[in-house]
Amino acid sequence: DTPAFELVTPENAEEISDYITSGDFDSVLDLALDKLFDTDAEYMNIDFTQLPSVSAEQGAELVKALQTAVRIPFGITAVNQAFADTVARVYNGKPAIMVK
Repeated sequence: DTPAFELVTPENAEEISDYITSGDFDSVLDLALDKLFDTDAEYMNIDFTQLPSVSAEQGAELVKALQTAVRIPFGITAVNQAFADTVARVYNGKPAIMVK
């Protein structure tokens, strides 16, 4: 198993959702970088199924912001393929995608 960093957890989902819906992507980036500093993960997963108030377009904006500083591959967990495709379209590379 490849070690993964889960950006969204049940404990921080509401906080991250609030940041994203208000357009405060820098706070999410700060949170991600702080947590990544303490881990040896080989990729970061963003579980959008835990962020029901976040649109696919907002998710795409988050991915754009995160990839400016996060240097490990991304995984995307989405509620449907259309959401996953919208978010993946802006990612520089090919993210691992899981649809729940």
